[in-house]
Amino acid sequence: KKKGSFMFINVSNISSTCWMQLEQLEEAVKYGKIVNINFPVIPTECSDDLLHDIAHEIKEQIKEYSPRKGDCVCIAGEYGITFDIVDYVHSCLNYVVCVYPVMDNDRNFIKFRFY
Repeated sequence: KKKGSFMFINVSNISSTCWMQLEQLEEAVKYGKIVNINFPVIPTECSDDLLHDIAHEIKEQIKEYSPRKGDCVCIAGEYGITFDIVDYVHSCLNYVVCVYPVMDNDRNFIKFRFY
């Protein structure tokens, strides 16, 4: 990460390189350079302990980017893990923005909304 630049950390099962709608990409770039962290597929039979381990692994990956004031973390995925990560961002990463994508019924991007 270059000094003075900002970052949009996309934590999702859909990489920003696969986003089909230009509007979503344009909105993300407003926050800064886009980096992707894969949000894994979570089986329905996944134990609470495994969910905790997966959330911990994702938080460690976010930490590797050293997010700071002005950066954004976008999280879309399994609710338990998402809650854990949003809580981490809000409590441990001062002034880092946390958002999720808002889509209409046809899966068209509308905007990013703050958690």
